[in-house]
Amino acid sequence: MLAGGFRTNFSCLSWRSFIAVAAAICAAVPGAAQTDAARPITVASYYFGNYHPGDARNVKNKGEGWSEWELVKAARPRFPGHQQPKVPRWGYGDESDPRVMAQKIVAAADHGIEAFIFDWYYYDDGPTTASSSP
Repeated sequence: MLAGGFRTNFSCLSWRSFIAVAAAICAAVPGAAQTDAARPITVASYYFGNYHPGDARNVKNKGEGWSEWELVKAARPRFPGHQQPKVPRWGYGDESDPRVMAQKIVAAADHGIEAFIFDWYYYDDGPTTASSSP
């Protein structure tokens, strides 16, 4: 049982009933659903930045000009109805170009994204984001 006497096996509920139960649980548990000004929510998006040529690690490991776009271009259907490869609506942008990132930032902000969480790595020669060279 959960707070307020709610059962813990929700497998028999429809999705609408589940949402109603979840809302009731949040209402029954103090502080569980605080979304007012006292506890604002920031909407963020994970960003894997490796869609640019010329990264020293990529050149060393994959060859000159390689970026993650090569994987997108090489995608093939894996099951009936799987339409691959997909061509990005904005094309194969080079994210090292500030105009490309500005376009992404504006689009994200226009759709309620307030922050990016950049993918980050630590290699033997030091830390880096996926979108920076060593």
